[in-house]
Amino acid sequence: MNNSASDNRFLPKQALTPTPQLYDELVGDGMEELAKASLALVSPIPAGAIIHDNGCGTGAVTAALMDVIATTSVQISIKGTDINEKAIEVYKSRIATNS
Repeated sequence: MNNSASDNRFLPKQALTPTPQLYDELVGDGMEELAKASLALVSPIPAGAIIHDNGCGTGAVTAALMDVIATTSVQISIKGTDINEKAIEVYKSRIATNS
């Protein structure tokens, strides 16, 4: 699944190379559940809201937002950004699958 490799002297050579897929495997649905719990504590999202999911990773928070919004008739716009292009690819695929 993942090669162990390290050019970083602070990273053990046997450590797996971090990838979005490895992150998802390790975290599971924990981030999405945390986001859902957090969203339950804030005011409802208003219609027409534009939400920036900064550091979106593989899309856990966006998925949680989509689940919350799906129970309403509110239309919003979500824009996800991340420094990791591979994470963005997973994000886009995940969002397309769940739209």
